[in-house]
Amino acid sequence: MDEEHPIREILSIQLYGRLEASSGGGEGTIRLSAYYGDYQVETSLAIPGGAVVHFSCPFCKKDLTSVRLCEECRSPMVALEFPRGGKVQFCSKRGCKQHLIEFHDPEADLKEFYREYSPYLE
Repeated sequence: MDEEHPIREILSIQLYGRLEASSGGGEGTIRLSAYYGDYQVETSLAIPGGAVVHFSCPFCKKDLTSVRLCEECRSPMVALEFPRGGKVQFCSKRGCKQHLIEFHDPEADLKEFYREYSPYLE
């Protein structure tokens, strides 16, 4: 979470993104809105519509690509783990709005999720 660059007045999610040469190439910081279902993005990286972005941790550069493919466009999904169980996944293709939340232990994780993250749901 990036305290220094809020989006919509709350912490943004800071990630590192890289584009293949076929999509114009380049790499840089990408900040996403922390509100679930909000597609606001701030980046200096020019990402053309339809380009697939390779996301990684901005600090250790660990690849965040999921084994799951997008149900809409078949591009790789990107997985971000919640500190208390479960994960949010979103499509890596610019313009695709597919996203989902998964829980390891639905009953326990869902209660914890709503307690912790309900302010970020729209």
